[in-house]
Amino acid sequence: MPLPGINLPLGMLLAKLLRLSILATTIPALLLTYVSPFIYLMNYKTGALFISSSEKHPKGFEYDLSFWDKVVDFFAHAGPAYLLGSLINALMAAGISYIIFLVIYRNSNKLFKNKESTESTHG
Repeated sequence: MPLPGINLPLGMLLAKLLRLSILATTIPALLLTYVSPFIYLMNYKTGALFISSSEKHPKGFEYDLSFWDKVVDFFAHAGPAYLLGSLINALMAAGISYIIFLVIYRNSNKLFKNKESTESTHG
């Protein structure tokens, strides 16, 4: 889950507590920092295809909110479209990943048989 500012230390702490690789938790957390804005935008745009909000943001209106007020404001205006887009994109990614891994799993016997047969002819 992208938690700006705490995802990296939290991942490192959990890796240490669970005796996992700190490097394996740090690299995805660092990459997520740069990819998250694109994922947020993609989720919102996908959801906005199905949900149109009647509420429009005022143009040229500046206001300063605390972090949590900004989060609440975001979900009040764009939340339903963002959440629907997140669900749609997650289901699509899960389906595509499932198909890819299923194909790899089903073809793994053929791959290992070919590797064993070439080793036995050369060995």
